[in-house]
Amino acid sequence: MEKFQKFQKHGLAVFAVAIAVVTLMSMRDKDHLVSNWYPVSGSNITSSTPLPSPPSNDPNAPCSTSKSEDMCAIEIELDSSQPFPSTVSDAQTNHTVLDEAYREE
Repeated sequence: MEKFQKFQKHGLAVFAVAIAVVTLMSMRDKDHLVSNWYPVSGSNITSSTPLPSPPSNDPNAPCSTSKSEDMCAIEIELDSSQPFPSTVSDAQTNHTVLDEAYREE
């Protein structure tokens, strides 16, 4: 019975340390991710400077989240360990694309 209690005590300690490590790793990873909107022309991301505000949800706005053929902005969750994408395709491959905005037709 004594061995079981030692095992139980140490097992819980190991489990607590494992949970702490996983939590710290997930927090560290989130520190490396930044989400912003960036301007797009054709299939190229035209600037690494974030847009001052996200595109409107208004379908009549010059750049809105209503889908059309001509993308004008993309919201990317950037991983600081990856270089800034120069194209939409690169952003989709190496980063997480959260949303897209399009020019009104």
